[in-house]
Amino acid sequence: MKNKQELMEQNGFLVAQLEQVQQDLERYYLENLELLKSGSGVPLIDDASRRYWLKYHPREFWVDLREETLHDNWYEAERHGRWAGPKPASNFTIPPLRPGEYIAEFEIVGAITPDMLELIKCTVGGIAVEHRFVYLCPPGGLPVVLGLPFRVVVQAQPQSIEIQLEFPRAVSPSETGESDDIRRLTACFRTVRIIDARLISG
Repeated sequence: MKNKQELMEQNGFLVAQLEQVQQDLERYYLENLELLKSGSGVPLIDDASRRYWLKYHPREFWVDLREETLHDNWYEAERHGRWAGPKPASNFTIPPLRPGEYIAEFEIVGAITPDMLELIKCTVGGIAVEHRFVYLCPPGGLPVVLGLPFRVVVQAQPQSIEIQLEFPRAVSPSETGESDDIRRLTACFRTVRIIDARLISG
């Protein structure tokens, strides 16, 4: 009979395998979208691929914003994260999800002014959502996790989901006297985590 240590090692190995499968599934899905782009730039996906993703997509997945190519009001990635700007509102798109309750968690590692995060407005799929902050370095320090709860309802043609983060303004470091950087910035993001709410509620 296996002892406790062997069982713990085996469980750790299985968890690592599952995480790798989830990462591969997400990567293959996104690569498939790129391959199926039409001449108009709108991604096309066949019904079989859509059904497969919606049936088997992981209950939790991560996106490292330093690795993804983002064009909708985002600057080039840096070592510590990616700044949103030059406009106050930035969008981030995630694949279609099964009907259910979810939470999008954005890890914020910088803000151009101390009050930049206070007046943020967030929408998911065009619907305003109440956000919450979880400070990882209290009291009130960075990094901070911005949590956005949202719901996916039954729909005939599942679509990609657009998340919009709107700040009160964008400010350049040259205006604050921090440096001669003239880019207009809001906040700097590192990762996005999409979670099935059942993982949190138990």
